Amino acid sequence: MLTPGAGLGDGEAPEHGWGELNPLATSTWEMGPGTCRDTLDYHFGDYNWRKTVRLGDSLLKKMVTATSDVAEHVIAHQELEATVSPDQLQVWTEAVAAWELDPTKPNPYEIVVKTPMQAAVRRQLAEEEEKALAAGVDLSLSDDVSPCSLIARGIDLEGEQHSLKTLTKSLWEHSQDRQITRVKLRSNALTWKLEEWFSLLQLYIPTSVLLRKREPHRKDGPKPFDVKLWLPSQIGKSAPFDRSLAEIEYKLRNAQAHEALGGLHCNLQICATLYNAKNRWLRGQGANTQALNAIATVQARIAAARDEYRQARSALLALSDLLGYPKDDQEFLPLEDKDIRSMTEAEPGQGETRRTVSWIWRRVNAADATEQETQAIITETIRVEWGKSRARAQRYQEEIKLVEEEMNRTLRFLVWKVAEWHNRGMAARSEPPSPEYAEGLRAYAEQQGALCQSLHDSFQRQWQGMPSLIQSANDEMKRPDLFYQRKQLEFARRKNKTAKVFTSSAMPSPPGPVPGSSNSVSLPM
Repeated sequence: MLTPGAGLGDGEAPEHGWGELNPLATSTWEMGPGTCRDTLDYHFGDYNWRKTVRLGDSLLKKMVTATSDVAEHVIAHQELEATVSPDQLQVWTEAVAAWELDPTKPNPYEIVVKTPMQAAVRRQLAEEEEKALAAGVDLSLSDDVSPCSLIARGIDLEGEQHSLKTLTKSLWEHSQDRQITRVKLRSNALTWKLEEWFSLLQLYIPTSVLLRKREPHRKDGPKPFDVKLWLPSQIGKSAPFDRSLAEIEYKLRNAQAHEALGGLHCNLQICATLYNAKNRWLRGQGANTQALNAIATVQARIAAARDEYRQARSALLALSDLLGYPKDDQEFLPLEDKDIRSMTEAEPGQGETRRTVSWIWRRVNAADATEQETQAIITETIRVEWGKSRARAQRYQEEIKLVEEEMNRTLRFLVWKVAEWHNRGMAARSEPPSPEYAEGLRAYAEQQGALCQSLHDSFQRQWQGMPSLIQSANDEMKRPDLFYQRKQLEFARRKNKTAKVFTSSAMPSPPGPVPGSSNSVSLPM
């Protein structure tokens, strides 16, 4: 729909021919290569001939659909444009035109809402450290690790701990040695990283050594993914440390929470699409097994994003209390399992009439959003809807031109085909055939030419009203009142038809003969 010049292309048209040949599978799999190819050629030829014969109906249907709906989409787009300033329209139009010429440009059909990302926040913190060093202020206690990189490394270690924990849970008593070895190697690597982490942490937070000693010890020691990292959010007010470390973690956790919600959005949409494709198109055990494996992979990503958000939110609440910031419980709401659903999915136990969209699809910080931020979101939404409305209006207008040209070319092709068959029947041959054979060739050529001529005449009769139909559509696009009048007439016809059907179904049947009357029949006893 977004590709210029495509019209209302039928993307599933190639599959129609394959659907016709599916019943042949039980026969062709027993055939040899030559017989199989000949059989497929025969059936494809028959399908192509039937498609050619039905061009009159199929092209007429496409034209009627396009001309009846084009005015609605064009008028809707014009009414939407009337609500947007001309300067804004010019900027949007230039962006769409640039993307149509070069798809590598920013996609104008995607909503772009700026949210803090971890990479951007880390770069900002690094730039601030660079400015401090240029001013002669060095807060680093190690030549290799700065305060910003220390907290970032701790958050990355949390992610590795969660990944290892998930991988460990996937093991069972019949797991292969290769799987167990992979888990052991990752566990050993994480243990070495933890030792390096604690040696760096005690430089910036010396009290972390005492906090680690107070932890209860196990005989076999904690698993690497259960080791507490003692980040500022985990220390809280139990031990003193530099406030700047908590501020750095707060910024990174805020970005982490936004990224986790973005990951939830993306993977929930993918999961909904996979379920829809599975239910509509996939048949058979093999195809369904592959689809379920793909869905399980996406659901694992959803679970990882869920845990990441919950962890980031918990850290943000602890840091807000520690730093004296306003509580983030209104900006980042608690994420329950019932909230993790697609935009069109209802909460368990709710029907369509009571369905509400989960809060994860709404603005996360709507309670604290400024008027400028809210207006930016609204503008982005209108921009995307304007772009799609523009594309729909253009595709319908293109469809009329494409189908009209296809009709003209079909008629011209059939005229050429009639002449071609006539020339074949009269063509001279290197070896003159017998009179009887030559007469048979001419008769066959004339028969095929007459068949093409009959198709030409039939299509021409079917399509003779197309110019007036196209003109009516153009008039409705120029004069919206004509379109609304047609819609009112169509609505009145449907209403009258429904009333007639209801009246005929509710009318009682004529009564039968009354017992004892002259019309009643007495049965012998």
